[in-house]
Amino acid sequence: MGIAIAFMNFKQRKKFWQFAWRQSRGRILLGAAVTLAVLVIVNMAGTGWWTNTEPVITFLTLAVACFIGYQQMREEWVEDHLPKKLTARYLHDGNEVMRCEKARLAGESDIRALTQQIGLQMADVDRLKFAVPDVDVSGPEISQDGTYVHYTATVHLTDLPSTLSPGKRRLWQYPFLQNGKYSFRDEDLD
Repeated sequence: MGIAIAFMNFKQRKKFWQFAWRQSRGRILLGAAVTLAVLVIVNMAGTGWWTNTEPVITFLTLAVACFIGYQQMREEWVEDHLPKKLTARYLHDGNEVMRCEKARLAGESDIRALTQQIGLQMADVDRLKFAVPDVDVSGPEISQDGTYVHYTATVHLTDLPSTLSPGKRRLWQYPFLQNGKYSFRDEDLD
């Protein structure tokens, strides 16, 4: 990481450090508060400079190791153990014309392909017309109950598929199949 930062220009470095501060502000402030508390306690003991400094350095090393361990365990839990779900939204002229909610997702790399396949099945067409670079993907977000990781993909259609009715939204939710058929339902746009 240090080499990557060295090759950044000033603007990129500034953005990186702003991002790092936003992501780690709580940990940095907690570490500073704990360090100050340890220094005050050690200083009140009235021993020499190195005797005061050594326990602080040792404690900081332990604290950093604990923070890194916690963060890596949490990252592994989110990436490898929680199921992933995708909500695919399809917009035309600013209106949501199709939405599939919480389809199972194998991995982050499948988002675009699964979004296209869902759209093809929902519209019952061979091809969707949209600007390929204009697909917005957001997430990952852990669900409120902590049971899955949620992603959202939004596709801006350039043409409304002929199988969809203007003024209606096609919705696809679990269960995705009923009696061997897709369980779409059309509802009026709000």
